Amino acid sequence: MSELFIVVGLKTTAGREDELRRDLSVLVEPSRNEDGNVLSDLFEDKAEPGRFAFIEAWSPWVANCSTAVGVNTGPQSLPFLREPNST
Repeated sequence: MSELFIVVGLKTTAGREDELRRDLSVLVEPSRNEDGNVLSDLFEDKAEPGRFAFIEAWSPWVANCSTAVGVNTGPQSLPFLREPNST
């Protein structure tokens, strides 16, 4: 079984880029420290500030578990979002 990749695209409302960037940035290191985490990174589109991609890769052992893994930004981030990234 190969690694499980999770890609989450988010776009914030205008003027709230710094808030969402801050909230997403704090998720990277804890995710990297989870058992089975192979990769966790946050990217922001330089051409369109406020459009983010959070990418994780998990070991095959985690991919085979019945529990969900991935980004959990919580309800506090919902006001920052303009739309899901469909690309």
